[in-house]
Amino acid sequence: MDAAERLEGATLLDHAEREVRIRGLDRIPIVDVDAHHFEQESWQEIAAYVDRPLLRRVIQEPGSLDQVMPGQVGVRRLGGRIKRDVPPDLGVDAETALVRKVVWANRKLGIRYCILFPTAMLTLGVHPSTEVEVAVARAYARWMTERILPDGYRYGIRSMLYLPVGDPEEALRIVEEFGDRRGIVGVMITGVRYTPIMQRHFLKVLRAVEERGLPVALHPVAYWQERAFEQLNRFLGVHALGFPFYNMIHMTNILINGLPERFPGIRWIFLECGLTYLVFLRYRLDSEYVMRVSEAPLLRKLPSQYMAEFYYSTQPLELFEDEAALRWVVDQIGGPARLLYSSDYPHWDFDPPWRIWDLRCFTEEEKRAILGGNAMRLFSLDREGDDGGS
Repeated sequence: MDAAERLEGATLLDHAEREVRIRGLDRIPIVDVDAHHFEQESWQEIAAYVDRPLLRRVIQEPGSLDQVMPGQVGVRRLGGRIKRDVPPDLGVDAETALVRKVVWANRKLGIRYCILFPTAMLTLGVHPSTEVEVAVARAYARWMTERILPDGYRYGIRSMLYLPVGDPEEALRIVEEFGDRRGIVGVMITGVRYTPIMQRHFLKVLRAVEERGLPVALHPVAYWQERAFEQLNRFLGVHALGFPFYNMIHMTNILINGLPERFPGIRWIFLECGLTYLVFLRYRLDSEYVMRVSEAPLLRKLPSQYMAEFYYSTQPLELFEDEAALRWVVDQIGGPARLLYSSDYPHWDFDPPWRIWDLRCFTEEEKRAILGGNAMRLFSLDREGDDGGS
């Protein structure tokens, strides 16, 4: 078999592994702050952790995931052309199938630590029954902290707690019960929801999060059922607008209602939107704020100055004909120190680590910080005695 035949028979991640080694990225610590898994592959395990027996039986019904989660309309695998690479022998010594898959992919991509997120659950915030959202959120927290993280911690797998914002009491209960569990590095609020996080009853949840030193991550998704998006006739448009749409709404509420002043210890992270939307929001909010300061009385500086203290994941990083424009965008939002590498693997538009490494507008030191150094400090992964990523 010649080299061409070997390449043709190789998997996507085999090619990724080759590119990682060519660049020497396997020798630097890379942190993926937004990796995913598909709940349908573990749904029966997750559902078994639902506390209420009757609801557990309903959720455990075959095919119930599609009935429990609000629909995510749109072709996300490009007609079957996007497939997950799952070899018959993963070569990973781990108890659970999910951990083996994640570790195998991380090794191919050169990733030392990853923060694992669900996929279908990203629309759970618009479920008409808060009872279901709470039940699934608690079950997921139990499954993640009792089954996945104990098995995957030594391999660098971490996760965040899903917070059911619609029920602040239950959200607080989840933070108090699971917030100190090994491998939990933050809390996650799904962007697709209509309950504002600055509501008065939710503030006690943010206080508990702050007391534990946990970052808060906002994770949106492309949701075609959003009324404004019903005018769009292609998923391309929904995907382009949907992610930043929800992050802009939540970030505006966070800023105008002074949450960074109320909770100065919280580190805010905004995921999976790229970066260019932030320039629009920065200048738009500053312009409105200086004309209506009385409507944001808690702010002590411009909205853009708070935005420069937030963190942003890189994926999906927009295409730039001139990298100088990318550098300008990054400098507008606080510089490379505010960026966190994310792959979004195994989704169809994922970014491998060399998407950052091959950029010429950053120094090598800045690229190392974006790929791992910033996240190592943010999540205290570089503390002495942390045995992850082995």
